[in-house]
Amino acid sequence: MRHNLVINSCLEVLGGYQPECDSPKIQLAQFWQTCEQPSKEEQILIEEVFLGCIRFSKIITVAVDAFFKSEGGKKRTRCKQLVYKVLCYLFLFRMDELGIGEFRRLVLTQEPKKMHQFLQFLTDENTIATIMKPEWCLFYEENFVESKLIKPLQRFLPEFGCFLKELHDKIEEITPPKPSKKMITEVTPFNLTVIKPRGVIMPAPIPKVAPTKPIPSSMYNPPAEIDRIQEAKRENRIKVQEMLATAQVQQPQCANAKKSVKAKSILQQIIEEKESKLKYEKRKASVVKAKLSEEVPVKLNTATILREGELFLKQEEENLKKLEDLESGARDPTDWLRWRSKMHEQDLENELLEKERRRLQGMLSHEEAILARKMLAIENKQRVAEMKLEAEKLMQLYWEEKLQEQTNMRTRVEEIAFSQQHVKESRQKLALYKQKIVQEVIEEKREMMKQALEEADEEMRCKVKLIREIRAMEAMPVSRNKLVDLSETSATGLLSEMSLIELRERLALLRMVEKDREEKKREEIKDYKLEKKKLLQETLETIARCRAGNTQQLAANKQEEKKSKKADCKDKNDDLKLLAQMLKEKQAQRKNMEELKLPHKSQLAAVRRSKETIEEQLT
Repeated sequence: MRHNLVINSCLEVLGGYQPECDSPKIQLAQFWQTCEQPSKEEQILIEEVFLGCIRFSKIITVAVDAFFKSEGGKKRTRCKQLVYKVLCYLFLFRMDELGIGEFRRLVLTQEPKKMHQFLQFLTDENTIATIMKPEWCLFYEENFVESKLIKPLQRFLPEFGCFLKELHDKIEEITPPKPSKKMITEVTPFNLTVIKPRGVIMPAPIPKVAPTKPIPSSMYNPPAEIDRIQEAKRENRIKVQEMLATAQVQQPQCANAKKSVKAKSILQQIIEEKESKLKYEKRKASVVKAKLSEEVPVKLNTATILREGELFLKQEEENLKKLEDLESGARDPTDWLRWRSKMHEQDLENELLEKERRRLQGMLSHEEAILARKMLAIENKQRVAEMKLEAEKLMQLYWEEKLQEQTNMRTRVEEIAFSQQHVKESRQKLALYKQKIVQEVIEEKREMMKQALEEADEEMRCKVKLIREIRAMEAMPVSRNKLVDLSETSATGLLSEMSLIELRERLALLRMVEKDREEKKREEIKDYKLEKKKLLQETLETIARCRAGNTQQLAANKQEEKKSKKADCKDKNDDLKLLAQMLKEKQAQRKNMEELKLPHKSQLAAVRRSKETIEEQLT
């Protein structure tokens, strides 16, 4: 990981971000376009730091502002603030993931003096408890502050002590003492007795054997039958491919799904027999009684009575207004109404004609789409045949390349086998290096454990002192008896405070007032109900009178509505006839296209033979 690049890119993203104008995602996308492309791990860390600084900006600003105040109000540059914010976020929220080693490398990219001051301020327990904790509790709950911020800080404090000491030494240019190198043990060979050489045994004389017959030349030559079988296989394979191509183009008779007349009649008989078996214990439909057709008297609700009464009153007012207008010399609107009805009928006819035209246009476009789809299918089949030829040629090239790769692989295997002989020496060197690292880690762990034990002892002593003080406070006697006087006030200093006796008297007066209000309300409700009954009786009388007068008018309106029916508008316009004629032509063209067949293409035999020969060579 490039630690300097990570810190600089975090500062650039935060410096260019404006929360009022841009969103975080847009800012990140713009930054990745302009900046140097980091690795995947670095990119994830930069995104998390940027989004974390925005999310926990309140916590980070509290810590950074407190640091500047402790330094005596130094000049705050934006660059310094951003550096402290990034390191504060990593220290508070990312220490478990990064670890002390990665965090140390990120800090060392900046000035050691400023980093030493900032980290010394953050790791001070007094500043955490007195300055930062109460400020953080204003924004977040106390449980969150304790579990997510303060406990992880306290866990990493002993490790940060060594790191702060290292920074201090670096500022004062103190070089740490180098560890003394241990002497490496030299291996001495064992003092073993030398084995005496054995005497050479004389070999036994080889017996003479009769000369053998020479092996015939036909033994190593392959039989002629194998060549004949392979030629027969190739011929059969070519025939099968030709038959497959013809089967794909021409549909076989067994694929015809149409059924004969005889089969259809037999199926119809079977269905009729099954239906005749199911017809048992039929229930006859009950006859509708004549009473249902008669009008049933409906009990009206108060709301419906009032609504209907208002409607009839409005109708009466409108009729009176019309009569008054006629008396004053206004014109009769019957002619205008007739003209409006005629125009409405003409509009309906035009709408029906337009609908028919649109329907025919839609059918025509549908037929054109079918024709285009079939033409495209024919073109696609031709393209597929060409693609297959190209694929076979590419496969031939692939097999040839594979032969070359196998030869190259054999040479490489021989080279690797030769190089493996020198691996033992490198393994011994690596083992010695690992032993040194393990010893250094063990020594560091021991020092850390000592520091942790000392801090634990100090904490236990403080806790024991606190427990003793609390027990001494609890042992003190406290008087808990209280005398209650009902006539006295609580003496809180409020204007509305009163004793219990006064409160009871006031409650009794309030109950009397509530009873008087309830009696008045009951009388008002009774008067309202009587008025409502009178109003309902009057509205019922007006409804009965208006219904009797309007029956004749309703009957006349119904007869006029029955006479005015929608006229059929098919084949009235020349445009519709032309569209229908064009549709028939397109349908005939589509039927002709269905009868056409694609030509047969068998051009792949030679390429496949070459492929087989290459496969035999590989085997």
